[in-house]
Amino acid sequence: YEHYDAQPLFDLSKSDCVVFAEHTYAMALSASWEEFFWVLQRIRYRDGVIGVATRNHYTEADWNLANRWMVTDVTAALGAPTQAYHQRIDRQSFLKKQFKIARDVPVQQFDDVYIAKQDVAAIEAQLQDGDFVNIISSRGGESWASHVGLIVTGADGSRHLLHSAEPQVREEPLQGFIARMAERDARQAGQNKPQLAGFKFLRLNDSPEPPPMAPQPRPKRS
Repeated sequence: YEHYDAQPLFDLSKSDCVVFAEHTYAMALSASWEEFFWVLQRIRYRDGVIGVATRNHYTEADWNLANRWMVTDVTAALGAPTQAYHQRIDRQSFLKKQFKIARDVPVQQFDDVYIAKQDVAAIEAQLQDGDFVNIISSRGGESWASHVGLIVTGADGSRHLLHSAEPQVREEPLQGFIARMAERDARQAGQNKPQLAGFKFLRLNDSPEPPPMAPQPRPKRS
């Protein structure tokens, strides 16, 4: 359908971290194939309008905000100290570089907060099954959500991270993930690579109801 985007609208054999979360939420909120496919596109695209330019590309500024009908950002409400960060979001340059399409979109200045990795243990018991996790990385003074996943409760009551990462979807204790990233970051020290900074947490709303989709616009004639 979208000839600029090589990714299919639905294919369980292909995934990334965001697509896995979208599939999981859409399945949980649907009672049929038709409803699942509709909800999936409603989650993935701004106002449900399918197109590479209307996809929720930026996790914090697009996906989290467009899906407030489904999830609520509880990062600041969990009681841990939060770290402020700023993003300069240039969608026009992103679309031109990634997809070779031109759109007149103003640059957005976006501010957000996360919980530092060393402070997560203190609030971990408050996390609930289905919470949406933004994994925040930092490099050179800049921070952004580089990966996402879902919270699930392990058999021993500890909180686990369920996420799609090569070579397949994996489930691991949240503290185990933090320790694994610390080892990686230690190995890559001095290489100017992103390092784990912390997390944002968004909670699945009670009985979320998808808003209606906006009409699919007729393309302009050149």
